[in-house]
Amino acid sequence: MSAVPDAVRAAAYIDIENLCGTANPTRFECEQVRELCAEHIDLQQTMVIGACSHFAAATASFAWPAVRWLWRSGKDGADTALLDEIHATEHGRFDRIIIGSGDGIFADTINELTESGVHITVISRQRSLSHHLTDSAADLVILDDPEIIPVPAAA
Repeated sequence: MSAVPDAVRAAAYIDIENLCGTANPTRFECEQVRELCAEHIDLQQTMVIGACSHFAAATASFAWPAVRWLWRSGKDGADTALLDEIHATEHGRFDRIIIGSGDGIFADTINELTESGVHITVISRQRSLSHHLTDSAADLVILDDPEIIPVPAAA
């Protein structure tokens, strides 16, 4: 793993369904993933953009209220929404980009950004990590599968 300078302009692009491991994440699962990501992302200093399907939009946005959310349903909907956003806004704007997804669809974009000098970190769950991303990212963070703890029933 390579070192990242302390003062960098950073953006994180989070596919919450991918990191939760389900197309129907609970608020609790989204909050657990947020806490795990916060161990690797300075959420106060990083622009965070999340994406998910319309189906998971309310749950995700309540769990991560300070995030700018993109909603796109369908096959690879969240992935393509994030890719569109990266291509529309990057252009040398960030020194570091964090991709919160294990999907191989990000590999070409990661390679392009790396060639232009952007430091790339991939955050993924082991079971959803594409080998294309392991070959492309400067840093790789594997999240432990969040321990699912039952939420106590309301009295």
